[in-house]
Amino acid sequence: MKEKNKSGINAKAMIDHNRALVLRYLIDHGVASRADMAKETGLTAASISKITSTLLHMEVLQETDVFGGNRGRKAIGLSINPRRFKVVGVNFTRRSFSVGVFDLGGTLYDGHTEMISPTQGGIQCLRQIRSVIENCIAKYPEIAAIGMAVPGPYLKKEHRISIMTNAPEWQTVDFESEMQNIMGRPVFFEHDANAAAMAEWYYNADCADKSTLVYFMMDDGVGAGVVQNGAVFDGHKGYAGEIGHISIDVNGPRCQCGNYGCLELYCSAIEFVKEAQRGLAAHPKSSLNHLYNFDELDVFSAAKAGDSYAVELVERTGFCLGCGIINIIYAYSPSCVVLGGRMIGGGSLMMNSIMKTVRERMNPEILQGVQIVYSRLRNDPVFTGAATVAANQLLLNLSDYCDEEEEEP
Repeated sequence: MKEKNKSGINAKAMIDHNRALVLRYLIDHGVASRADMAKETGLTAASISKITSTLLHMEVLQETDVFGGNRGRKAIGLSINPRRFKVVGVNFTRRSFSVGVFDLGGTLYDGHTEMISPTQGGIQCLRQIRSVIENCIAKYPEIAAIGMAVPGPYLKKEHRISIMTNAPEWQTVDFESEMQNIMGRPVFFEHDANAAAMAEWYYNADCADKSTLVYFMMDDGVGAGVVQNGAVFDGHKGYAGEIGHISIDVNGPRCQCGNYGCLELYCSAIEFVKEAQRGLAAHPKSSLNHLYNFDELDVFSAAKAGDSYAVELVERTGFCLGCGIINIIYAYSPSCVVLGGRMIGGGSLMMNSIMKTVRERMNPEILQGVQIVYSRLRNDPVFTGAATVAANQLLLNLSDYCDEEEEEP
């Protein structure tokens, strides 16, 4: 018998939802009065009073110095107590992994990065990551949850990566069985682009409207994460947003995913460098010929210095990315598209090419009001996003982590 969609909201879920609403507001604003929170969240003053009283009792919130309120009245400010809870964020990539300790406001307290050897097995690598996390918990016992960002497509229901370019051995690794319940702390897994989208939704001040935000990740692979009103859009199997495997040339080369002419084959960091290497012989005057080995940053530097071949490469990649963004806008109708990953090193030259392509190929009425910006988060959005995934789950289920007072929904 097919399981029914359970969409009802019980009292506990409503209480946690309203608490999360208040805490998200404070994460976004830093300090606020109870009156401000009531006005901006839509909750009544009485509800805000009950919620903040409970959160103060839990020591999740702290009162701050008195500041000016409305009509000249004095108001006591509230902010998140950074000492009450911390979370661990793990960014796992094809080449390395990073483990960091964050507070609920996204501040990084401690970080550790290691390269992954091409000969290192998947199980061995995950156990190494687990050991680093255990060391973090020993140092910061207030850690309550762990978030891990992994490359996609990540099949959430099967707990494994479906395709990882140039690393097929990872497709059989069950992440949950190896990483669940580390020293009593829950572990939450998320596709890397979705994790970054959560970080941008929480912390990006450049987007005026974040009701539907898409993070377009341009790294070793290409993907997109979609967040609508604070919730990740997963799709049926958990790999929605795999823009990198949408074809932009049906007669193009075959991708490892089985499709032809995938966007990832034209504008990922790996393919960008391969394309630069393939064309060097036809461009003997390019400064890239003087480098024994180079990466995408060298190509970007050459383009900024006026190397015509490098400029051509960056502009061509910008065109392909623009085509990808057009697909994103038509598919998800976002209010904001944030571009991130190593390929944003193409800077204004690449952005100009992207915007030229988008404006030439889109209905202006559809494009109107859509912001397209580079990420400006201080830390890597995927790394911060992994911690944000854990923090978000903690906020949505706060009563599971705290002794609490009675509170009506």
